[in-house]
Amino acid sequence: MSPSPQDAENKDPEKNPWVQMASYAQLAVVFPAATVIGWLIGSALDRWLHTSWLYIVGLILGIIAGFVECCNSNPKKRVQRHASTWSREAAQECSPGRKPWVEGGNG
Repeated sequence: MSPSPQDAENKDPEKNPWVQMASYAQLAVVFPAATVIGWLIGSALDRWLHTSWLYIVGLILGIIAGFVECCNSNPKKRVQRHASTWSREAAQECSPGRKPWVEGGNG
């Protein structure tokens, strides 16, 4: 009995073309949206503070925020992030009150 197409889609969602297309569509929307939001906040601050240059600061911060979000949501890096997550043992080693940078851990 051959596997159905739905089984193949459920095994690895990263290889599903619809999931990949949605990831790239998200990138296409996030960057311009962050830029426009930064510009709008800068323009609002310009009107409120009676200046004429804060819109440029807002625009630059919006571009930076969009770029950071695009870098963080890169679908190819998402797989690497999941592969490099901490194990349960490593999380327990860094429990509250433990100071791993001090020799002995609790000193």
